[in-house]
Amino acid sequence: MNIIDIFYWILLLSPERIFYIVVNYNPHVITNFFPKNEVRFISKMCLFFKMYQAGIFYLYFINYDINFNFSLLGTLLILKGQLLNLYCFYLLKEEGIFYGNQYNKKLPWITSFPYNILNNPQYLGVVISIWGLWFNTTDPYTIPILSSVLYYMGAKIEF
Repeated sequence: MNIIDIFYWILLLSPERIFYIVVNYNPHVITNFFPKNEVRFISKMCLFFKMYQAGIFYLYFINYDINFNFSLLGTLLILKGQLLNLYCFYLLKEEGIFYGNQYNKKLPWITSFPYNILNNPQYLGVVISIWGLWFNTTDPYTIPILSSVLYYMGAKIEF
């Protein structure tokens, strides 16, 4: 894989991160179009971006002839990452996960695990899941590295 290929995959994976950065710094952009249900719209966009991301991964697998070879480590990482995400959703609810604070929603400040250890545990859960997926494939780890960098940058820029 050359630098142009890497740039291509970064461009394909970037829209989700860009969307969340825009929402974080310019929440009125969403309010202009969805004044009564911004959080619900962002929630639906999250679902859209997850399907989009899955499509990008699928294109990557096809393009580089990558096969699945399930491993215990990969499966455990997927489960751990998703459990962390589900727990974050449980604690923060939809309004906490999807920028309710940007739309004047009264949200409790969570200080228990995992927020007492990490600022962005849901991002860590996603990255752990992506690495788990790739430990279950024959990929040379290009996409998980790029995804990890994009999520890291998003977490730093957004918060």
